[in-house]
Amino acid sequence: MARIRFTRWQSLLIALAALPWLLVSGGGCSRAFYRIAADREVDFLVGQKAADLGWTMPRFPTYVDPRSRYFDPTSPDAPAMPFDDPVAHQYMHKVNRMSGWPCWHVYGDWWGLEAPNWREAMQGYAEFTEEGRLKLSAETAVRTGIINSASYRANIETLYISALDVSSQRFEFVTQLYTTNATNYLTAGALSPVGEQNTLTTLTTPGLTRMFAAGGTLAVNIANSFVWQFAGPNSTNQTHSLLSFSFLQPLLQYGGRGYILEPLTILERQLLANLRAFQRYRQGFYTLVVIGDATNVSGPQRDGGFG
Repeated sequence: MARIRFTRWQSLLIALAALPWLLVSGGGCSRAFYRIAADREVDFLVGQKAADLGWTMPRFPTYVDPRSRYFDPTSPDAPAMPFDDPVAHQYMHKVNRMSGWPCWHVYGDWWGLEAPNWREAMQGYAEFTEEGRLKLSAETAVRTGIINSASYRANIETLYISALDVSSQRFEFVTQLYTTNATNYLTAGALSPVGEQNTLTTLTTPGLTRMFAAGGTLAVNIANSFVWQFAGPNSTNQTHSLLSFSFLQPLLQYGGRGYILEPLTILERQLLANLRAFQRYRQGFYTLVVIGDATNVSGPQRDGGFG
């Protein structure tokens, strides 16, 4: 097997050419980064809609209260496999005589159906008699319901996803940056017609795109090409840069603010309506717990995103 030997400078040039690819491939963000970013975005959007209504709201309750009976103590970024029906779980590993995904248990298993020590945690928000018995009042019952109710939690999650729908649609109108890189190394041996020759080519193209309210799309690219040729003592290099941009504006069927902004308008209105609905649900939840009247207990609704 033939070996290709590089000089110190050739190795350095190859490393510099591969640097953009390494930055792109190795600079990925973790699950925790995206989870925290989504939490901040939802908190901002819900707070923004509350300000439009003239309300003052506390921080959005993103996660299940740790004192809840249904709190999951495993990592939110690497959750353990929850308890499953033993017979149904067989299909996770083999279905129709085909092997399933082998990594279901990579983060461990969680066999608990409820949080450990949830009874002791109730001491922090509920009232107890001297004998240790739960003493329910209207205030304690409602507080206990808010912390432990699956229905209450489901309405919070619906509002959360409704806010993410708005964030996703707003992103369509944000300037989006990107970069691509293609690096090639071509070698010709001493027996080739042109003699021994080694060529390293790298093409890096940063750019941006932006969509406007009327449907116009702006695209800007800067193509930077670097070519190094190693042919014995006669090494050469070339550099080329090309700036290009385009702007596309639909004028007929799929253009205009009425068409382009309609999905965002619907989702913005939906989030505002869901915030109002959640406040009504909270009032109805109180009457449901205290007097058992569920007449007005209806919460946020989600129609889905418009991607």
